[in-house]
Amino acid sequence: MKLYKQYLKERDSAELIYNDYGFCTYSMNEKLIYVSEIYVVPEKRLTPCAYKLFMEAVKIGTDNGCTQILGSYDITTRNWIRSKKLMQKLGFKFYKKENNLVFFIRDLTGLIK
Repeated sequence: MKLYKQYLKERDSAELIYNDYGFCTYSMNEKLIYVSEIYVVPEKRLTPCAYKLFMEAVKIGTDNGCTQILGSYDITTRNWIRSKKLMQKLGFKFYKKENNLVFFIRDLTGLIK
């Protein structure tokens, strides 16, 4: 994973959070954190693993002064509906669509208690 983390940083200026069961990629500017990917191994998908990775990204964004979080899904991938439902459940609202990517956004306020 360390090599993948280095690759993301070099290629996309993105960061990586990971554990034994999955990873989350994100990037930030002064006001926004963009969570571009969350992957969890199949046997852990019905556990809080993805949520914990997401909340770690939320904390990083909050600690760095971000006020909003952006997420996306690709409508050409399997299980994109699951991603959409999760974002809606977490209070994200539709932001925009670009080609096959659909973006959702929400304020970080209230995500960390």
